[in-house]
Amino acid sequence: KQFPSPMLMANEIKMSPRAVQNRRRTVEIRLGVKLETLVDLRAEHNKKQKEERLARLKEENENRISSVLTKVGVSTKGHKLPHQLSGGEQQRVSIARALLNNPELILADEPTGNLDPGTSEEIMHLLKEICTAGTSILMATHDYALLLKFPHPTYKCAHGKVVSAVQRTL
Repeated sequence: KQFPSPMLMANEIKMSPRAVQNRRRTVEIRLGVKLETLVDLRAEHNKKQKEERLARLKEENENRISSVLTKVGVSTKGHKLPHQLSGGEQQRVSIARALLNNPELILADEPTGNLDPGTSEEIMHLLKEICTAGTSILMATHDYALLLKFPHPTYKCAHGKVVSAVQRTL
């Protein structure tokens, strides 16, 4: 089957808009990539459409970033560099970064390490909220006091095996 050149305009090849869409879909499937240039639009319209889409994506991303920074309690810190943030704020920003793509699972390696007890507890409350909202969290920690204070299913690595650990509440 011969396909028209993507450089031809729909009215030049006398195809209906639906036929152009079907051909585009076939070419996209065959090439395994989505064509950036739409065969039924002139070059300036292609450029304008791409710019509009990029502007929309940029705005959506900015809104999403603002939303997750607010969710983790650092909405006023978005303009700061990491060295200008406290340890707890850095952890919150890390959690916000993890939340950007709405993950089903967050792997948290020592999320409260190097934090004071009060900030550690705040981070744990934040992780608990995230978990309650539907995101699973797999956390590694050496802080047994936090495990007792925030009881959840707990597993321990011992002698090269992963075993379920029984928690006792405070």
